[in-house]
Amino acid sequence: MEIEKMIETNYDIKVSSYIPYRDGFIINAQDKKKYFFKSVNISEERLMFIDGLKKYLAQNGFHNTDRYLETHTQSICIAEENIRFVLTDFIAGRECDFFDANDITDATRLLANFHKCAKGYDHPDNNYMQNYLGMTPKWYAKKIKEFNRIKSRASFRKTKFDSLLMEHIDYFIERSTTCLTKLKQSNYLELVKKAYNRLPICHNDFSYYSILCSEKGLFVINFDSCQYELCVFDLMDFMVRRLRKCNWDIDEAKRILVIYNEIIPLSKDEMDLLKIIIRFP
Repeated sequence: MEIEKMIETNYDIKVSSYIPYRDGFIINAQDKKKYFFKSVNISEERLMFIDGLKKYLAQNGFHNTDRYLETHTQSICIAEENIRFVLTDFIAGRECDFFDANDITDATRLLANFHKCAKGYDHPDNNYMQNYLGMTPKWYAKKIKEFNRIKSRASFRKTKFDSLLMEHIDYFIERSTTCLTKLKQSNYLELVKKAYNRLPICHNDFSYYSILCSEKGLFVINFDSCQYELCVFDLMDFMVRRLRKCNWDIDEAKRILVIYNEIIPLSKDEMDLLKIIIRFP
């Protein structure tokens, strides 16, 4: 079905034109309003989980998201030939610049406020959730096994790449093994136990393309991968993405932690965990 027909059939919107934009289309309505229309590769139940989270965030004062608009039948998506589509208000803005210190300052505050306002979201009955609380030791062990398998295969080959890999693979195996050992010795499981009562949410894709800088402030989008997880994992991932752009400047890492701690103070156990997971290859 054509985009114009899909929108006008399902929403109280008259389409003037539409143009490709990012992973979807900007919809220009006849009343001069703009919308964003795109397909999503997740189930309707998963969409309901995300929609519920965005509403929960708004209830807690966090309005910096792209809320789904409902159809005439109060659905948050359109299904056509097993493909789901969603419509949101268009957010005019640029992607966050991870080379820019001011953008990183604002993005750090955005992440901390997101974590603060998302905490405690309990998914509606029968809606799809992703829970990774307590899964890190198993995931680390799996990665170490993969490293060893790669080493075993490379040892039988004679290509230049295999020789280069054999020169460095032991470093990564040793480093990841050390991280797993320290993780088991830490208070990680105690943090996980407490988290089951607090229900922390990680965005899990908090990168430049998920942060829009607009005249109204910063907005976070792309919630498809959000999950229950210790928020320090989101923070670690964000820090690594930034540090890659500034030659791993330790002062920049400290600056991000100071900004985040102004909104959500990290405990000693969380800081100890951050030091472990940021070193995992």
